[in-house]
Amino acid sequence: MGVTYKLKQEVIDYILELKRVDQSLSCRKVSELASSHFQKTISKSSVNAVLKDSLLSSPVGRRAKPEARAEKFKIPEHRKEQIFINIPTDLLSQARSPEPLVSVNTPASFDNLGALFLKAAEGQMKKQGVLRFFSEKFGPLLCEEKILKLTEALLFLPLFGERNSEKFIDFDKKSLWQLSDIDFEPTVYQKRECYDILHGLETKSSQAALEYGQVFSEASFFHFFLEDGTDFCIDAQNNSSWEISNVHCGFSNCLDKSFDILSKDFIINSTPVILRQATVKESLPLSFFNMISSFENIPGKRIKRIDVMTSQKEIISSFEGVVGKKRYYIAGLYGYRGLLDQFLSGKKKESKHVEDSLARQGYYCWEATTAFRLSQGQQVSADIALVSQKKDQNPIFAILTNIPPSIKPIEKVVSDYLKKWPSPLAGQAFFTEQQGQSQDACCDIVSFSDDKELSTRQNECFEERSFLDRLSNGILLGLHDYCARHFFHPQDRKLTFAQAQKKFYSLSGELKKEDHFLRAKFILPEGYSHQEELRFLLQRVNESVSCGLKARRLVMEI
Repeated sequence: MGVTYKLKQEVIDYILELKRVDQSLSCRKVSELASSHFQKTISKSSVNAVLKDSLLSSPVGRRAKPEARAEKFKIPEHRKEQIFINIPTDLLSQARSPEPLVSVNTPASFDNLGALFLKAAEGQMKKQGVLRFFSEKFGPLLCEEKILKLTEALLFLPLFGERNSEKFIDFDKKSLWQLSDIDFEPTVYQKRECYDILHGLETKSSQAALEYGQVFSEASFFHFFLEDGTDFCIDAQNNSSWEISNVHCGFSNCLDKSFDILSKDFIINSTPVILRQATVKESLPLSFFNMISSFENIPGKRIKRIDVMTSQKEIISSFEGVVGKKRYYIAGLYGYRGLLDQFLSGKKKESKHVEDSLARQGYYCWEATTAFRLSQGQQVSADIALVSQKKDQNPIFAILTNIPPSIKPIEKVVSDYLKKWPSPLAGQAFFTEQQGQSQDACCDIVSFSDDKELSTRQNECFEERSFLDRLSNGILLGLHDYCARHFFHPQDRKLTFAQAQKKFYSLSGELKKEDHFLRAKFILPEGYSHQEELRFLLQRVNESVSCGLKARRLVMEI
């Protein structure tokens, strides 16, 4: 039998609050919770009396039934037919929900598949499109996802032969929608709403101009400072480790992606750091040993600060208080015959087959171990995967890692390396050529100033009738500039937008969606004389762009 007495107001308030938060609580449960909270017995009957006075009690033995929902109003089917019978069919088709585009795994043909090069550059800056970024930042607070998807498509209208941005409202070529991963047939009303939102950016033109400079700014490398005063550098594309005296400015990356790499790979290390090659020198330099010491979290060699740097060696941002912990890395080794030969003379483990799924090339690898003696006297062990193209051949390169086999088997380490750096020999040859170039050739790769003029006069872009046209042209030429510097063969880096469109952007081909890949196969016109430069371009895009549409890895081929 419970104890009953007059309850204090704080107890009554607590009981009522419990019931309001959870209507399903019984009087017995409320009694238990209240008794525990106030450290005194509060009877079930007292709880029930409180709830009755407040009209919150439920019938004995039953839970309160939820209120019946009002049934939605429905138009009878025969009335629907009467309503729509006299509406013109062209208006009726616009009013109904658009039918989704058929999505199949069979290749879809594109007249302007080369626009994917610009899309690939855009993906390096903003994952969901630069115009979409402006729309979300300066447009309406609430905007339907389909409308935002259309903002991504409008930017590429000139590559499909339409230079008047207003014509986007009537544009109906499916290739443009598919290129932007739009899986529905846009209605005139949706396209008009999209255009109106983008046209309305003019009211925020000054803010947009400032943001434009930020979008197209780049970081050149990361400078790591250790507890003992030593340091090392890694370029913003994760090609290699460098010393501050010889770090090459040609391997820059967009600010957003640079900060993303810094966070995921180095600070949090949620994914291993995957370097194309351990070092650019013929032997392993001090900077490399500083790097592996810091990754092993050796006292005195822990990371103290990381600076994000421009090509002019100016600090963009600094990060201090980096958490001390072991960090994992994977790094390629090329040309170090003395280092590789010592493992060849020993007993080999059984080789394992690994597939470069992007380049569709098979490799064989077998595992060995090594140890590095550091300047402080410590010895650090690492695993090496010796990689060859045929089972019984000598290795052509090696992969070094500090990831224990119990966490990731060596064949999975090699697979991860090939996903990051497909066609490794061709890629390493390009990297060697690039780092051999004079640094003077790339010293002008600096962040765009905030007051960069958005107005351009390019006959192949939008006709400049509004702020939207000028902004879109600035973005298109910024994307072209990125392609020229990061993707194009050195002899093509001074191509104008018009020349690049004729040579690359207008190429046709097929696009096929697979489970993990988005494969773009270019079909070259008869007499096409730029295959060498195109192959170089495809290699660079395949290395640089990790994701295409809907997180699929973009793979380009001929």
